Amino acid sequence: MPKIVLRNLWTDSDGMLQPQLTVASDHHMMVQDFYTYPEDLEQFAAQLISYAGNRPVIFEYGSAREVYCHLKLSVVPLDDLGHSAFAVAFDNRRKPPEAASGSFFAACEPGNVNQFGRRLSTWLNNSGSVLEHERPGA
Repeated sequence: MPKIVLRNLWTDSDGMLQPQLTVASDHHMMVQDFYTYPEDLEQFAAQLISYAGNRPVIFEYGSAREVYCHLKLSVVPLDDLGHSAFAVAFDNRRKPPEAASGSFFAACEPGNVNQFGRRLSTWLNNSGSVLEHERPGA
């Protein structure tokens, strides 16, 4: 399970959030802020809570090229035994020297994915706090 940190940088008057997401595996790391409504993250959290390792769960922001940045965070099954991975893809769509983009995978188990979903759902009730989640014992 990667280390995942989520903090809210700003909240709009209509409730839209500007979270900053950090995901770090044993070998790679990304930090990207994005815009979303709590309902979208709650839907993702519900899918994570019920994740059983048999089909992908996806959260995506900014698939249209004209949007501020692109972020795709998903959990994908790797085999029929329940082994899974967080898949992270991002592009900040800035010009050099600030340009950054990439993608990587971080191994995880369905139980830890479920736990992250529960923590994400709880965080949405207090998005002024910082959510830090990583595999037990890490």
